[in-house]
Amino acid sequence: MKLFSKDGQALVNVTSLDIEGDDLVMQAKLMNAYTTTIYLTPYELRSATKLLKKGMISHVLKMFRMGKNAQPKEENKPTFTA
Repeated sequence: MKLFSKDGQALVNVTSLDIEGDDLVMQAKLMNAYTTTIYLTPYELRSATKLLKKGMISHVLKMFRMGKNAQPKEENKPTFTA
């Protein structure tokens, strides 16, 4: 999973998700340079819900449906040369 800036540059590339105790653990590469491990605790996940605005839950669910048939951005598609 990649998170992009507005101009299309990959800022975060999450390469794996795991569970460690009560935490969600993500292995990620930041800005194509720094490899890091990110821990999301139950407290922080609950805190994130405070950032949600009206209508965001339904929009996120709609994004899941759209993502089923969506294509990756052009710069993420593998290129093959002969």
